[in-house]
Amino acid sequence: MVDSQVKNQRIQESEVEIYQYGYRLLFEKIGALLLTIMIAIIFDAYWEVFFFCVAFIPLRVYTGGYHAGNALCCMILSGFALTGNIFLVRWLQMIFNGTYFIVLELFWGILLCYFSPVETKERRITESERKYFRKMALCIFGIQVLGEIILIGMGYSRWIISFAVAHGINLITVIFPKIKERIITGNEVTQ
Repeated sequence: MVDSQVKNQRIQESEVEIYQYGYRLLFEKIGALLLTIMIAIIFDAYWEVFFFCVAFIPLRVYTGGYHAGNALCCMILSGFALTGNIFLVRWLQMIFNGTYFIVLELFWGILLCYFSPVETKERRITESERKYFRKMALCIFGIQVLGEIILIGMGYSRWIISFAVAHGINLITVIFPKIKERIITGNEVTQ
């Protein structure tokens, strides 16, 4: 597509990398959206998927954490996380009333705020960014917990489990790089 645009003089040679990057991101986002919709349709899990996305995506932007090495690996892991969320939420809904998950949510919130944001090799975080990201993560988490309390008040406590599972998965993505770093650092020291 970019070569065609250069050939038709719609973009300049100096802009090729920028457009390639932009198209790659666009196709990755479209792929992720299609995967999400497909999983929701296959498992007839529209609400589970909706609440997972509402809870996971905005918070993930500010908490950081594990990122797959490439888009395909990211899609596969995202598909597993979303599918795992559906099965876990359905199983937990049979066992527990969602109201009790507010206590778990407070625990998740404390851990998320303590461990995040997580920087990666590709994206280093300055101290001012760290404070801002942590503050935003706490704010988003607080709004989501308030939304959960409203859902409980409206009699929809079973959907709280979707939030709790999404926040738990988010916490795993935040803690995993730190554990991996400790293991690698520990191995380097002993070798």
